[in-house]
Amino acid sequence: MLRKMGIIAVLSLMVTALAAVPAFADITLTQTPTVDASGNLTVSFQEVIPDPTYALNQTTIDYYLIGGSQATYVCLKKNGREPKGGPVIAGSVAQEVNAQQRIIPTLIQDEAGNPASSYSGSFSVSPPPPTNLSCPKGLKLFLGFVSYDGLQLVNPTFGTTTPIPGPITRVFP
Repeated sequence: MLRKMGIIAVLSLMVTALAAVPAFADITLTQTPTVDASGNLTVSFQEVIPDPTYALNQTTIDYYLIGGSQATYVCLKKNGREPKGGPVIAGSVAQEVNAQQRIIPTLIQDEAGNPASSYSGSFSVSPPPPTNLSCPKGLKLFLGFVSYDGLQLVNPTFGTTTPIPGPITRVFP
């Protein structure tokens, strides 16, 4: 009899512990990632947690954007026009993307009208700098191409990861 009561007590504790862990939604992109005229990537996202206590307690969460980036730099005239014979390729530079953002949640209503915690944010990542690249005399370095690939949004607190379709690229005139 005591053994049965012990098993029931352990099972009750397990059910209580599992009930305390909220079911989490995936991190969703709130708009298509874009690369601006300077080569900066912008990624906006939201994660809705079906538990209002995170928002009520202002529980901050760290989000990460990880992946890779590559930029190709070209040598053009100082006015941005191509020299005779076309642009001169100065070289390519690769760099890991590893951005972090700490977010405070807001209290919202989910699709069913229940209170929930919403974490929303936006990352802006610069292209790799032209480290150790140079141009012949009379020409200047310009960004010619940038690519971001293998990107993921990560919330290690809740164990959620969302891959971002890619590569996300831009060719500059």
